[in-house]
Amino acid sequence: MSLKIDEIRSFVAVADEGTFSAAARALGRSQSVVSTHIAGIENELGFKLFTRGTPSILTPAAETLLPNARRVLLETSRFESRAAALFHTPNPLLYMGIDMGLEIPMVLDLLRDFSRHFPSAKVQLENISSSESNWFFRRAAMTMAVIYSLRPDPECEERLIGLSPRVIAVSKKHPLAQRTDLTTDDLRDYRQILIIARDSESAPPITISSNCWEVDSPQSAIGLAARGIGWTIVPKAVALTQPGLKSSLGLLAAPMDLAPERLVLRLKTDEVPTEFVDWWELALRKLAIRLGLQLPDNH
Repeated sequence: MSLKIDEIRSFVAVADEGTFSAAARALGRSQSVVSTHIAGIENELGFKLFTRGTPSILTPAAETLLPNARRVLLETSRFESRAAALFHTPNPLLYMGIDMGLEIPMVLDLLRDFSRHFPSAKVQLENISSSESNWFFRRAAMTMAVIYSLRPDPECEERLIGLSPRVIAVSKKHPLAQRTDLTTDDLRDYRQILIIARDSESAPPITISSNCWEVDSPQSAIGLAARGIGWTIVPKAVALTQPGLKSSLGLLAAPMDLAPERLVLRLKTDEVPTEFVDWWELALRKLAIRLGLQLPDNH
């Protein structure tokens, strides 16, 4: 299947504007182009998106796909904005990603100490999630990142900082929190909040329940879980550092084997000064216990 962004734009525009002609005006395209785009998507998908008329009515299948189409356009806009910013920004000496799951005051303290130790260092920072890291390293010339990751990236060097077991996060008032011997059958009975990677190369999440919501970050998943909307699988260290949720969030041992999440210092080999890498590795290792991490066997 090969859908084009312009076709998806036309689909969303017709859904929003109600007619092909109004969608064409909104997009600044001819009506024939919009019609061609819709016909192209329908041929690719094998079903109709609209019941033709005035207005054009979404079919049930199209209503299901519309939120996903909006998300694709949002991510495309985000991609284009970041690419434009990178084009107009001189390459920094250190283009660094910071995992959004890390405690913000702690990260700011580390950056302050780094700036004092290397006063002439030139840095560009991005807050990223683990699901975005591959894209930033491969497409945006990121050179180093502190991220949680389940598996190594074969194209990058890594320094392992510590391991965080993955747990079931759920509201303390949720029925699952009252179970003394949690099973996978229990989990199937309730809504699961899935953390979906933006990078198509990343492994899909573990899906247990057929009733799912999808989010793009552990922080959103934990916030929804704390409010009783469902349960989610997250690194324990990330759940423990979310502000204001300790009184409402329960962390349960998973009833299945889950590999621990790895906090790593990931970098492009030979593109980051060794003294920078060594400083960050040492500074993060000193904070491993505060982060609730298990130290690697060789440390």
